[in-house]
Amino acid sequence: MNQQFDSSSVSGGLTQIWRRFRYVGPVRLALLLCFGGAAVSVCATGLPPFNTLPSPQASFVAPARLATDGQSHLLVSDPLAGKVVVLNAAGVETSVKPGLGQPLGLAVDQDGKIYVGDATAGTVRVFDSQWNLLSQLGQGPGEFQLPGHITTLTESNVTTVYVSDGRAHQVKAYRNNALVGQYGGYGMGPNQFNFPAGIWVGTNGHLYVVDQNNDRVQVLDRTGNFLRWFTLQPAPEQVSFSGRAQGIAGDNAGWLYVADTFQGHVKVFNLSGTFLGYVGGYGENAGELRSPGGVIVDGSGRLWVANANNGRVEGFLAVQTPPILLWNRTAAGSLVLTWNDPRFDLQAAADLNGPWQTVAGTSPTTIPASTVRNTPKQYFRLLRY
Repeated sequence: MNQQFDSSSVSGGLTQIWRRFRYVGPVRLALLLCFGGAAVSVCATGLPPFNTLPSPQASFVAPARLATDGQSHLLVSDPLAGKVVVLNAAGVETSVKPGLGQPLGLAVDQDGKIYVGDATAGTVRVFDSQWNLLSQLGQGPGEFQLPGHITTLTESNVTTVYVSDGRAHQVKAYRNNALVGQYGGYGMGPNQFNFPAGIWVGTNGHLYVVDQNNDRVQVLDRTGNFLRWFTLQPAPEQVSFSGRAQGIAGDNAGWLYVADTFQGHVKVFNLSGTFLGYVGGYGENAGELRSPGGVIVDGSGRLWVANANNGRVEGFLAVQTPPILLWNRTAAGSLVLTWNDPRFDLQAAADLNGPWQTVAGTSPTTIPASTVRNTPKQYFRLLRY
């Protein structure tokens, strides 16, 4: 009997992530399965390939953080250039706000107010949509040691601004520019941080905070009470080592995207913290990342990544139809693998970290029964060149 890897064969609604995002670049994973002895199973929820979007037409030195507004604009902070660049939906630069010191954290609230964290002055300035200065959070300069990431939550017409203050090891909350809460402090326990970085608030009001040097994401409620955490270090069989996590963002499908600055990719998790795979890979070519920092998903479902050391912003967009992989066990115990897209090759490896070798360029292909019986574990993946 044929078995098909689609939404019914992988738990947790994998179809949604297949619809939305795929790997991008010259070689990308479409699906991952394994066998060991007589068993054949999904051994990791690998993400199918992405398309790469053209890089926005703007001049950056080292783009760091990203935000979107309700007008399909993408805002990009560039701390080494002291500016924030505004791009339209087509990726064309429409305006630049210079003279911002060393802008890092960046957010736009429901009313269109723009929040910019200045690492030099230790402040978060608040602007209207025309870049008129309205106010500053708290006492102004010196309020923060490092306002590296910002997010907002508007409920019942009241906006709360959350600022991740890395060097203070705290997350601070503001309403009407006044401090209403500060959460955390240095440590490794619940609601303690060792350099909090990216911060994102979900539709349920939960805060997802990258706890960088503790290599985890902490989840807090809207008033800063600790709920849970999950590690950013995937299990060894699930691909890759962890690096230095930076930005975090979520989408409407319930997936979290965490930029891994050292490893040069974006890790993908569900809201429960289950690792699903990663996007991108280290390099300088289109779709490749060097020191990714901020991440954001816009209203059109496009994933944007601040690609700092490549001096550009990288965009990814889903292909609507993922490849389908079928397997069939013969009476003799051989494994027959069939896939429906001739653009993909089948690769195999004894370990998820490789080395990977192409074993078939055309479908179907048969793995002999003796190989299935005598191999402790073998991984297969579909890749598109």
